[in-house]
Amino acid sequence: MKANLKNILGLAALGMTLLSNAAPTWAGKASTPGVRIGSNQVVQYASGSMVGARYSVDTKQYIGCTIQITPSGLGIGCEARDSAGTYAWCRGSTDPKVKEMAQGMTSSSYIFFEADRASRVCNRVVIYNASENLK
Repeated sequence: MKANLKNILGLAALGMTLLSNAAPTWAGKASTPGVRIGSNQVVQYASGSMVGARYSVDTKQYIGCTIQITPSGLGIGCEARDSAGTYAWCRGSTDPKVKEMAQGMTSSSYIFFEADRASRVCNRVVIYNASENLK
């Protein structure tokens, strides 16, 4: 009887140990910002993370960039919409490094882009990949 009780208690302890190790543990800084759009007299800009937009409480937010082949060469286009429904976009860039940058985007990327208000040309595009952006 004592041996059976020891075995049962031993198996229960082992089961609890295995169960507690199976649960994921998360540590580190986490930042999954939603989409923000702003402007001044010269530029309009947008920023946010794709995962932050995707898991926002509203159904309006999105942000992203695409690369495309155009008659003038390789180009980029970025667009975003915030929770208020404000839309921002930019197009154009024939810099060959744009392709490398856009290919580095992941679902956890933080994106910032800035567009000339008159021409809608992308003045600046920043793709930030970091562990803090993971969901």
